[in-house]
Amino acid sequence: MLSICIPIYNCDVRKLAKTLQRQANQLETDAELILLDDASAPAYQKLNRKLDGETGIHYEELTRNVGRSRIRNVLADKAKGSHVLFMDCDTLVTHEDYLALYAQQMNKSHVVCGGHIYDTRPAEQKYLLHWTVGSNREVRSALGRQKRPYHSFMTSNFMIAREVMQDIRFHENLQGYGHEDTMFGYELKKNHIPINHIENPLLHAGLEDADSFLKKSRESIINLMKSWHMTGHDMEYAQMVTILENYLRYKSYRLFWPLKQSAPRVRMMSEKNLKGKAPRMWVFDLYKLCHLHWYDTS
Repeated sequence: MLSICIPIYNCDVRKLAKTLQRQANQLETDAELILLDDASAPAYQKLNRKLDGETGIHYEELTRNVGRSRIRNVLADKAKGSHVLFMDCDTLVTHEDYLALYAQQMNKSHVVCGGHIYDTRPAEQKYLLHWTVGSNREVRSALGRQKRPYHSFMTSNFMIAREVMQDIRFHENLQGYGHEDTMFGYELKKNHIPINHIENPLLHAGLEDADSFLKKSRESIINLMKSWHMTGHDMEYAQMVTILENYLRYKSYRLFWPLKQSAPRVRMMSEKNLKGKAPRMWVFDLYKLCHLHWYDTS
């Protein structure tokens, strides 16, 4: 059996669930769809409750928000299948053989990643930053992802054997937004669990406006530093995250000392570009490097 698990937070998943339900009915293997709401706003819960009780769908709500790591562990424990397929709630299926392609891999691979894609350039300026970063940094072919399989691991679209998930869990003490996937990929690497990357992308449909995206980016930097400390400053972990690897290199050259005086100006100038009509990737990288420096307590 294939268990399709989707953590939900402030998102209408009815379209996604209906598509998965239709594809699951066409599989030769049994499938279940588990939807777990992480204390979303009542308006979203009201919409998604309509799915509860439909054939092959189990919908449940948590009374308090437990976070991105904990909810995935809870979903894995609820799953009955031999393999668990994790998807983000703000994604959409774009092709009719999405589940079938994963089902073909169930007896071949312990961990399979499908990747994801972004839609065309958004018309509204406030969404340009998220779209630009995602399109340039997250969208990769299976061949490209396979060159650095652990570096390319993301939780938004992957299948894992339940027996592996029982041994390797998401780190629940990593709170807030970001890098729970990096830590999980790190654990897979340390335990010598191979990752197979295939062409089976989901469409990332939930673009954040620039202010929200930058806020989450800053939160992810805090989590990156926390996870770096959790590994005992393992360089193998640093090499999995390009921005952290670069930061540690630049820090060793003492290139960050001028930021002590210029930090407010750097942030203001960076955000002006990143919220504008043509956000540049090198400015976004500088923005993250600066925050790594500001949050670094080592």
